[in-house]
Amino acid sequence: MPISNNVMKMSEWESVPAITYRLGCDCGSPECDIRLSVEVDHDYLTLLFYKKLISANYSNSRFKNFCWRIKSAVKILFLGWIEAEECLMLRGEEHINSFIQALEEGKTFIRENQK
Repeated sequence: MPISNNVMKMSEWESVPAITYRLGCDCGSPECDIRLSVEVDHDYLTLLFYKKLISANYSNSRFKNFCWRIKSAVKILFLGWIEAEECLMLRGEEHINSFIQALEEGKTFIRENQK
């Protein structure tokens, strides 16, 4: 059964071996999606999650948003880090099962293509 509910296989490499999926957020925005890579690195099965973190203040004032962005940039410049939080909404049993199916398919793919 193909994975279908907001989960899409993007690529697979037999030489590495690795497989990558795009997990769509239920909100519908492509900015909220996560890329999931399942790969083997030195005999360890590894799950890698790639997420675009969006810096937003959600203020109606452009000046307040600008000041918040400057404050965040200065924090990164002087501290070297910033706290960020993002979410991915999996809604409904079918969406969750598609995510689980992608993990299982990735694990099977790795086992079949492992050197």
